[in-house]
Amino acid sequence: MAKRIILIIVIVLVVIMVPLFWAARTTGFNVQALLSKLPITSMFIEAPPEAEPVIVPISPLETENKELQGQIRELQEQIGALENENNQLKSENEEIKREITDLRAEILTAANLKANAQYTTELYKDMKPADIVKILDNMDDEKALLILTELEPNQASKILALMDPQRAALLTKLLLE
Repeated sequence: MAKRIILIIVIVLVVIMVPLFWAARTTGFNVQALLSKLPITSMFIEAPPEAEPVIVPISPLETENKELQGQIRELQEQIGALENENNQLKSENEEIKREITDLRAEILTAANLKANAQYTTELYKDMKPADIVKILDNMDDEKALLILTELEPNQASKILALMDPQRAALLTKLLLE
């Protein structure tokens, strides 16, 4: 009876082990290498020689994926560069807008100054040149020059003739510039 039990155990083991070995072999699992490491089976099974690593070929999808990832990185770099350039252009645009605002203010100031000079000139037309010289002597050169340029040349020459020669020379020099 002991022989029968041993026979049944061996049959059960074979029935169980054969499908396991078959499944391991079809999935690429190296059963021989595993069994050669066990102390009892190492007497019966030799260890297989070291196999060279299997080089799995890269699928076309993986190749395309890598290429697309490279293109994405390049595009992201380009986007970053364009964003930097855009920010720089925005800064330059704001600066130009400020300059335009400043120039408009200067033009407005110059127009007001010109209008004021013309109005002052109208006031001075009926005055004697000696009285105008007294007033211009108390003004800065720029304003005095502006008023002189608005006066008729005949009246301006009479005023310059009555002025201090050094101031008249300076205003004449400024007129030439």
